[in-house]
Amino acid sequence: MNGHRWREATDPYELLEYLFPMRGMDSTEPQNRSSRLYYLACARRAWHHLPSICQAFIVWGEQLYHPWQVDIALRDRLYFLAEELIHASGSAERVNHLVQRLVVEGWAKPDHLFLTEDYPPEHWEGWAQLTFAPYSPCTPPYRRIPVMYHSVELLREVFPPPEVASRRSLPRSWRTEPVIRLAYKAYESLDDLDFHILADALEEAGCTCVFTLEHLRSGQPHVRGCWALEQLLGAHQERRRLPSRK
Repeated sequence: MNGHRWREATDPYELLEYLFPMRGMDSTEPQNRSSRLYYLACARRAWHHLPSICQAFIVWGEQLYHPWQVDIALRDRLYFLAEELIHASGSAERVNHLVQRLVVEGWAKPDHLFLTEDYPPEHWEGWAQLTFAPYSPCTPPYRRIPVMYHSVELLREVFPPPEVASRRSLPRSWRTEPVIRLAYKAYESLDDLDFHILADALEEAGCTCVFTLEHLRSGQPHVRGCWALEQLLGAHQERRRLPSRK
């Protein structure tokens, strides 16, 4: 896929096929951070379609994956609970059994998430697959999630264009202390003005990548997972985790 096609495509499955080509019936590749953040953003976009129990799992997923440091023990607990949504198949009895477990473990309040009736399994399947996707240890088979819950805009927000896809981070000389500080501010606020200020600082630091600068200045809504921020802050986080040299 070339850059022009990446920017003009309207079918999210086409972009997903490029990003995650299916090598068999199901993907077995470990799911990366960007993929998880993409599915969380898709779930937020579909928020009003989701049952309350699914919304609760998305909120917990954001608390788990929006921070750069993931609580592994918490992730493992939530994974098995979120997987139960798929097995429930829209049955109020099975969903409410899961809710009862969540209430007992202190994850939910009584009467907030209980279902009063069954949901059609064909509707429930899409909601459950979208909700479980951020928790899956492997890259989820994207076609299990209805196309209406995917988004080409979010794909282009979270995944870089082909021209810069092979680059894991921006050159270190561009990642000055003011740039990193502004990048963290933009990550927390998601305010368009902060992204414009970051772009100006990055350009002053010597950035010549038009794709990065244009993305930051695009005026389009940004989410946590914005590929330009990930390339700035991901390298910074990796450096912070490295043992100091004595």
